[in-house]
Amino acid sequence: MSTEDLERRVEDIVARLEKRIEDLEKSLDQRFSASGSPLPPLTPPHRRSRDNSFWGIALLVVGLILLANHFDWFYFEIPWIPAALIILGLYLILENR
Repeated sequence: MSTEDLERRVEDIVARLEKRIEDLEKSLDQRFSASGSPLPPLTPPHRRSRDNSFWGIALLVVGLILLANHFDWFYFEIPWIPAALIILGLYLILENR
C-alpha cells in the first residue's frame, strides 16, 4: 500500500465522517425546531456548601493523622490510616442515604 493510497483512504474516511456529522446536526435541528421549544440551558447541578469544604477537611484530618503518626504522638497500636478511611467511608455512606 503506497502513501498516496493511504492518504486517499484517510481523506475518504474524514469526508464520510464530516458528512455524517452534518446530517446529524441537520436532523437534530429539524427535530428541535419542529417541537417549537428551544433546548433548555445547561446548568451545573446545585452543590451544597458543605460539599465544597468536605474534601478539604477530610484531607486535612488524614494529613494530621499521618503527621502525628510520623512524630510518634500516638502511643496506641491502632492502624490509624485504615481506621480513618473506615470512618470516612461510613460517614459518606450514612450521608448519602
